[in-house]
Order: sequence, then structure tokens, then C-alpha cells
Amino acid sequence: MNRQPTTRAQAILNLQRYLRQLSYFDETVPPPPLSGTWDARTEESLTAFQRKHRLPETGRADDVTWNLLYDEYKRSLAFAAAPRALPVFPLLPDGYEIALGEQSFAVMAIQYMLGEIRLQYDNIEEVAQTGIYDTDTDAAIREFQTRNLLPATGKVNKATWDFLVAAYEITFKDNKQ
Repeated sequence: MNRQPTTRAQAILNLQRYLRQLSYFDETVPPPPLSGTWDARTEESLTAFQRKHRLPETGRADDVTWNLLYDEYKRSLAFAAAPRALPVFPLLPDGYEIALGEQSFAVMAIQYMLGEIRLQYDNIEEVAQTGIYDTDTDAAIREFQTRNLLPATGKVNKATWDFLVAAYEITFKDNKQ
């Protein structure tokens, strides 16, 4: 790969991005401008970062400061990222359906989501979270499917799962506000 050398302006812009990201989580680090130009605000922000990490407060990005800044930046990105999703619905075999009698973590997730959305769907009865797809779960899914214009089979296929997750996400967002 033929990489172009980083220019001074690009290096300053990267430094400003890293400091700006860290300023979102630490009020002692003032946010610098994202200009690619070294200025007093950038130096002030870098000095605050150095102070916080007990580095010499030079306002210059030597190797130690730069490496720590980059490591802290990466750590903050990981911290701020949404949690990784856990795929629960079985993808194989193709056309799989969760149905009466199944016992699994996916059934527990279905029962949990039904419990969370049931206040939005007044005809869905409370379902015990047992992890066993019982007649109460079947009835609640049939009601959910009917309300969402899905075939009321009582079985959870990918389409029903997707509608259920979407209803849960809407309910979860509404409850957070």
C-alpha cells in the first residue's frame, strides 16, 4: 500500500479530534477547535490532558503524550459505543420457527419483550418468563401477530421476531425519556 505522509495540519487535526472526543467525557479537558491549525485553545486542551495524566505540562505532543492521548481516545470510543448485539433468534435452519414446547434462551427473550410491550398492547396478557414456550406465550404471540397484521400462527418466525424487537425498541425508547 502506498500511503501519503501525514501533513502537519492532518496531525494537528487528529490531535484535536482525540482531545475533542475526550472532552465529551472529562470536563477538565476543554474542547479544542477542529481546524487543523495549532492555536492557544488546542495548546490549552493538550496541557489540561497532560495535567490530568501527570505528564509534563508542555502543551506539546511528544511521543509519550501522543501515545497516551491516542490510547485514551480509543478507550473512550469503546466506552461510548453501543453494546454489541447478541443474536438470539436462530438463523439456521432457514425458515426456523419458535413454537409451543420449545425451551431456550430465545423463548425467554420473547417472554421478556412481551412483558415490556404489553402495556402498549392492552389485550396481551402477562406471560411468565420461564424460557418454555407454553400456551400463554402462544396466546400472547397470536394477539401480537394479529395486532401487527401478521399471520396469527402463534409461532415466532423471523418476521414476527423482527416486529417484536421493533415494538420492544420503541417501548424501551419511550420509557427512557
